Formats: sequence, structure tokens, C-alpha cells
Amino acid sequence: MNVRAGRTNSLTDVAGLRVGHASRRGDGWLTGTTVVLCPPGGAVAGVDVRGG
Repeated sequence: MNVRAGRTNSLTDVAGLRVGHASRRGDGWLTGTTVVLCPPGGAVAGVDVRGG
């Protein structure tokens, strides 16, 4: 299989996906979240979060 990385080698290279991130730091805060929106019809996905 011949697979090539996209321009940024990230999720944003996948056609139809939209990716956003927000974080809050300072004054005792250190938190954030990333959102991945799939095109109509959805997608199958999984996640593994370690640490925290």
C-alpha cells in the first residue's frame, strides 16, 4: 500500500473533517478540548486518553 502524508500530516488533511481546539491556561486553569466534526453520514472512531 502506498500512503503519503498530507500537506500538514494531520487530521486537517482528511477531506470533509473539521477540527477545532480550545484551551484555558493561567489563574489556576490548565484545561482544553479538541473537537472533530465528521461530514454528514458520520464516521466510526475510537479514542484512548492516558494520563491527565
